[in-house]
Amino acid sequence: MQKRTVYYKERPLDDYHFYNGKILDKVRVVQYPSYFEGGTNLTLTYDYFSHDKLIPATERTDGISFKKDLKVFVRKDIKDGIFFDNFYNLMTCLKGYLFLNVTCLDANSESYKKSESFILCDENPIQVLIPPFYGFAFQALEDSIILDKLAYKSEETFVQKTLDINSIKIEWP
Repeated sequence: MQKRTVYYKERPLDDYHFYNGKILDKVRVVQYPSYFEGGTNLTLTYDYFSHDKLIPATERTDGISFKKDLKVFVRKDIKDGIFFDNFYNLMTCLKGYLFLNVTCLDANSESYKKSESFILCDENPIQVLIPPFYGFAFQALEDSIILDKLAYKSEETFVQKTLDINSIKIEWP
């Protein structure tokens, strides 16, 4: 499995770390403490603590905020995507193991059609912030629960598309 990244170090409860993707530098990897429990506490703490650090200042001042959660149960070996949005998606695996592929679909970017993949799980707790106009697809490596938080300006600007999962060559596990 080439071009895969996994970040992990056990940290104190108030010690959050943010990384840029190694291949797609606009993708943010959020590492939260390994013993932090998800659910409502994760949502409230995340929004309050790190929103300003993750989204670029030019976009933060334009009214972007996290609006809702989408919690999905995915059975082992199910593949889904490619989701292509005009807003940020913050992906978290609350339970199980999930392979996440992110591909830049912005034709004006130097990273156009470049991909980076991540393993998300409850034992190695990272989150991936996917910027607008980057597509993402996932495969459950075991039965999993995914939390997808959506960040956008308002309902009127909310545009979500799905591309054919075979339209991009993804190196699945």
